[in-house]
Amino acid sequence: MARFITISQLLSHTSGLETSGSQGFPGYDVSKNANGHYRAALPDLAEALEGQWPSNTLPIRLKDWPGHVFNYSGGGIGVLQLIIEAVMDAPFAELMDEHVFKPLGMKRSMYVIPEEDGLNDSTKEGKQGSGNYARAYYNGYTSCEAAHRVNPEQSAAGLWTTPSDLLTLVSAIQSSLHTDTGFLPRALAVSMLTEAQSGMAHAWFVTPDHFGHGGSNMPEHLL
Repeated sequence: MARFITISQLLSHTSGLETSGSQGFPGYDVSKNANGHYRAALPDLAEALEGQWPSNTLPIRLKDWPGHVFNYSGGGIGVLQLIIEAVMDAPFAELMDEHVFKPLGMKRSMYVIPEEDGLNDSTKEGKQGSGNYARAYYNGYTSCEAAHRVNPEQSAAGLWTTPSDLLTLVSAIQSSLHTDTGFLPRALAVSMLTEAQSGMAHAWFVTPDHFGHGGSNMPEHLL
C-alpha cells in the first residue's frame, strides 16, 4: 500500500480521502437580505476542507489507503487546489485564467466569487440577459431561493462556464492526443485519459471510445 498521497491519486480519486458528503459541496448564499446583510458567511478553502465555522460541510478525512480503491472525492480536488496555490504562489482563479481560459479563448469561463451588486439582470427572477451568472434552478420551472450560490472549493465546484466553452476545452484535449503542437503535450494528454481505476482517469471518466465528466451539487445540476 502507498504511504503517501500523490497528485495522480488526487486527480483519479484514489487518494483515500473522503468526499464532502452525499451532495458534494452545497455552496453558500451570499445574497443580501432586506437589511443589506449577507445571508451566509463564506469560509475560505482551508476552513471548508476542515469543516470549521462557517463551513456547511463535514471535514475531509482519510478514509482508505492511498491508491487502494476509487472513491470520488471533491475534497481531494480541493486539497489539490491548495497544493497548486502553494506551489505557484498565486490564487487558483488567476492561474486557471492565465494557463487555460485565456490561451483557449474561453471568454465565458471563470473561477470567481461574484458579488451580488455585480450580477447581470439575467440572474434576476423573470429577467433575461447576457450576464455570466445564470440564476440557479431546482428544475426547469422552479428557481432556487438564492439566485446563485458560490463555492470557496473552486476547483471542485466553483467553475462558471458555458457549453460552448466546455466544448472548446474538450476539443483542445482531443487534438492534443494526435499532435505534438497541441494545447497539451501528446504524452500528457494520453496520460490524462488513461484509466486509473473504475473508469476514472485523471479528472475524466473514460470508456474505450469517449471521455467526459458530469457534475451535480445541491441545488444545481450540471451537465
